[in-house]
Amino acid sequence: MLSSLDDQIGRLALGEENNANMLLKHNLRRSKLHLWNKYQERPQELAIAIEALLRQERAILSEVFSASQASVDSPCDSPVPTSHQHKIEERLMEMNRTVQGLKCSIEQHNDLQDNFDFSFRTHKYLEQNSPASEPIRTKTIENLQSMLNKLNHFRQEMLGQIHELLGRSATLRDLLLEEVSQWQIRQRLVCIGEKCDTSLGRLEECAFVVEVQPKMQVPNKRPLVLRTSHKFSVRARLLVKLLDRNNSLEVKIDIDRDATNLTGFRKFNILTSSTKTLMMHEPQKQGLICDFKYITLKEQKISGTGKGNKGISEGSLPVTEELHIITFTLDYCYQGIECQLQTSTLPVVIVSNANQISSAWASILWFIMLSRDTKNQLFFSKPPAATWAQLSAVLSWQFSAATEEGLDKHQLKMLGEKLCGPGMNAQSTITWDQFSKEVTASSPEDNSFSFWTWIDGILLLIQEHLLQLWRNRLIMGFVSRKYEKHLLKRKRTGTFLIRFSSPEFHSVEPYTRKELEFLSLPDIIRDYQLFANEVIPENPLLYLYPDTPRDEALGPYYKERREVSTTEQRKYLNRRLIRVSTQPEETQMPDVKELLPISEELVADELQNPEHTMKNFLLDKEDPFLFQSNEEQQELSSPFDIPQLRVDDQDFQCLLSLENICNDTPGNDIDHLMALYSKIEV
Repeated sequence: MLSSLDDQIGRLALGEENNANMLLKHNLRRSKLHLWNKYQERPQELAIAIEALLRQERAILSEVFSASQASVDSPCDSPVPTSHQHKIEERLMEMNRTVQGLKCSIEQHNDLQDNFDFSFRTHKYLEQNSPASEPIRTKTIENLQSMLNKLNHFRQEMLGQIHELLGRSATLRDLLLEEVSQWQIRQRLVCIGEKCDTSLGRLEECAFVVEVQPKMQVPNKRPLVLRTSHKFSVRARLLVKLLDRNNSLEVKIDIDRDATNLTGFRKFNILTSSTKTLMMHEPQKQGLICDFKYITLKEQKISGTGKGNKGISEGSLPVTEELHIITFTLDYCYQGIECQLQTSTLPVVIVSNANQISSAWASILWFIMLSRDTKNQLFFSKPPAATWAQLSAVLSWQFSAATEEGLDKHQLKMLGEKLCGPGMNAQSTITWDQFSKEVTASSPEDNSFSFWTWIDGILLLIQEHLLQLWRNRLIMGFVSRKYEKHLLKRKRTGTFLIRFSSPEFHSVEPYTRKELEFLSLPDIIRDYQLFANEVIPENPLLYLYPDTPRDEALGPYYKERREVSTTEQRKYLNRRLIRVSTQPEETQMPDVKELLPISEELVADELQNPEHTMKNFLLDKEDPFLFQSNEEQQELSSPFDIPQLRVDDQDFQCLLSLENICNDTPGNDIDHLMALYSKIEV
């Protein structure tokens, strides 16, 4: 050991330039003198002391390794990792140990190489200046040969460690690629409404990915549906900081880079800059990002072929079924190694008109739900069928993403029967045309629409007018007429439920989206009047299914009304917008098609049992709104609820005479009522 210290001091003396390593040389000399004086005569004690130090070092390393392993295997305050994550963590720890061992081997190799170089140069120097005797020279050469053999053997061992490290790197790479693939699958599902963990913290920081998929801000907030001449944003992230101060990392963006087989597809140009520099987004986080925030696409014009490429190929797909891919390419040189990284977005659908957005989103849903290959741009040339189990989950995701409230099993059952028929089950198949193109059986001839168009219209209706009612499950929504009859049959008089219209688009029976723009549904239900016996108007809607009083259920959503002072002089009476229906006469069978939302059997049952006629939400489809002035409003729950009503006895005697009571001419009643009405003071 002391000889090794002498060799080390000698190497420092030979390689010293401008008094470099002076402090290290001084410490080595002092350590040598200390060991020489203390252990020259007792080398066994020195060996025992060194052995004790090595044991202590080994114990410390084992303790640290055990603690780190325990924190990885069973963290007390973090979720238990999956088996795949556990494998990645194990491989990373093995690689760390292998790398640390290789670093130690490299340092030892450098020491052996330095020893050999020093001994060899010393031998050559002595040979030139003072040649030694033959026996000494032979022994020196043998020592040099032994050192060289040892150095060569150590090199072979180090090469073996490097090969082992490369093998572990390949295994870890496969595991990480699988994790990247799983992350991309989760990201695809998040795009169509599923709630998944798409954070990059679980991913080892050595990938180039699209962190934020293409998305417009207006007029459509769904990802992967773009419109020409409208700006959209997309972000790519390199999950490792490879910053080179001398060279910037440029990312190039292309659309349909590998479009050799896309005959008949439209082609697009990127109007904004097609390159972006990678930069740090948040210094405390790993990785570099390139954020393209204002990208605009413009369709290429080809002379003689009309708009874009359409019309060149007879078998070309519709605009809403063309899938386009945006690609990011990064060329860089890292430590002398030239590399090219490439990543792509999920397929996007590019439309030119706002009314194509709904159909484009249907294409995105179908592709993500069924395609394993994210680069299959010809997917819709022969789209596969989906099972009801797959489609029902995706439909529920649409509602949970848009309204934070998904569909329950009863609602999904009604939708499944509407789409697949009464014999629907989880394995029932639905074709692409059946989902997005074929007209539903219940849609009217003059307003035909597909199943998806109906669903998407309901989503829009909920978001615009019924969001809070839907979130609080006050709307049953998807209920068949047969099931509605079953639910209301044994309920008390005045029980009603709210469901979406099957034959109407954008409507909750019997009110459409256009009507709800003028008056909210809770206010319609509160003010709704039914003329019983054509004399006294009543509100038959008393209990929201199952047994909640109407005002208790819908009261928080009523529009507040301003109280009117009784002393205020007013030129006109307060008025409000209400819905009014007339009760059908028992002697005349009404046209069942004009009644919503009950079935023919329920209509017949109600007419035969007049005591239950107020049980259901029975409204005339053709009932008009009573448009009145937009002045301050005052709620009148009954004809006798008018405040400060003062009427002369003479007026009542005139109105309630036997002649007027027996008179069937409604005009006289109206004249007397108007005369009485003009004397009301509010």
